[in-house]
Amino acid sequence: MTIFGVAGTVALLFGGLGIRSSISGVVDRQFGDLIHYDMLVVENSKASEEELDGLSDFLQSDQVRQSLPVAFEQITEKITSNDQEKTASISLYITDRPEYGTFDRA
Repeated sequence: MTIFGVAGTVALLFGGLGIRSSISGVVDRQFGDLIHYDMLVVENSKASEEELDGLSDFLQSDQVRQSLPVAFEQITEKITSNDQEKTASISLYITDRPEYGTFDRA
């Protein structure tokens, strides 16, 4: 019984260490390789001209190293499959700068 207890404990220890090492790089990859921004600014369609001018001035200031205008659309649909209702969400980011990829509307 002691042998099985020690073997089980060692197996859990190795399993935990394996999981830790496999997910430890996720944060670095997510925010280093995949997401290349520190802040997302969304323009309010009900903003006044003064507020839009303030936003434009801020984006041109020395506090902002680089900015990229992006069109954003999020679609959420309910899908019924095998008598189960599920929700699917898709986020679409579109830019007109080719170095960030292209979008073919065909």
